[in-house]
Amino acid sequence: MAIFSDKSFEETYKQFLSIQAEWQEILIDTKVASDTDFDGVEFRHVGLTGDEEQLEKAKAIIVKWHEFATACEEIRKQKQITILKETYAPLPYILEAEQDVFISRRPAYSSIDHPREALISRYDNLIKKFGTSKLAAALIKQLKQEREFFINQKPGTIYRLRSHGFTEISISHKDYGSTSFDRTQVGTHGALIFSRHFTKQTIEFKELERTEAASIYDRMIPIPCALFERGDLYSIEDIEFERKYREAHRFVHKSGITLKHGWKNREKEGRLKYRGTEKYPDFIAKLNHLRPQRQYIIEQDMILVERMREIGEFQSKSIVDIRARFLLDDELATGYYPKTVNARRQELIDEGIPLYQDIIKDAKGSESDKD
Repeated sequence: MAIFSDKSFEETYKQFLSIQAEWQEILIDTKVASDTDFDGVEFRHVGLTGDEEQLEKAKAIIVKWHEFATACEEIRKQKQITILKETYAPLPYILEAEQDVFISRRPAYSSIDHPREALISRYDNLIKKFGTSKLAAALIKQLKQEREFFINQKPGTIYRLRSHGFTEISISHKDYGSTSFDRTQVGTHGALIFSRHFTKQTIEFKELERTEAASIYDRMIPIPCALFERGDLYSIEDIEFERKYREAHRFVHKSGITLKHGWKNREKEGRLKYRGTEKYPDFIAKLNHLRPQRQYIIEQDMILVERMREIGEFQSKSIVDIRARFLLDDELATGYYPKTVNARRQELIDEGIPLYQDIIKDAKGSESDKD
């Protein structure tokens, strides 16, 4: 048990352990779903009850749980405490659902952050543990090489260990009048559903497949680290970089979709306007001439995102800004782009903001190629 200098808070902690046990008793008694950890131990229970008295008891527990969590966070602001945050967080909750509710479980990843200094300490302890054992010589050599990498990183760097093989449980429900489901994830300490209509036999449980959606980790190479049995290690700085890249990629992709819709609508309006007139053949000829140019612009915009990634700057907030800064001279001279791009390019130059071709000196059309 945690030891506190403040005796009253130590008593509060004892009381919390008691209400925590009561909460788990309710969930296990009403359990309709749960998860298991790697040791096969059940956790993350979901309970279902229609008992009003049991609901009131659970509500009182949640209130006390929140009070304890708040007290811990207030103390944590002032000094270190020996209670781990995981003891009370994430907070459990009660969902009162009258209709359209189901529970689902799907594959998931687990992420834990580790400071650079903590990793180095782990390396030191592991290297010391194996000592001079000849049987562990290859492993010790590997550990020392990996440790050297972290020694050379800046102090305070945070790394994230991302492990697969986990699952997550969530509860989906609709409120009256709603057309879409709200989904709430179930944390370590579980959740309780209150419903007068559903029973353990009628509530739906869905075992979902993992979707192969694109992830920011797809373009990242894990940092070699033999400290952990499972999982891949990445620096938070690299993760944030990839997140910004992904946001920029989505922005430009969305801009392309908007352009296509605009072109399609104008084409439709033009067909209706000119069909059956002498101007119709010229209109169709112009469309056929513009289509390759429009396709070029869409493809080129996605290339510009990769150029943003190359120099690591994703601050541009408009497609005009991106084109003005990241297009090369000969690309801009094609005439496919509106005059606003040229005007904005000159504004960037006047503001002293370097263009892509000035930063990447071997880029096609850069100053170094013109000499």
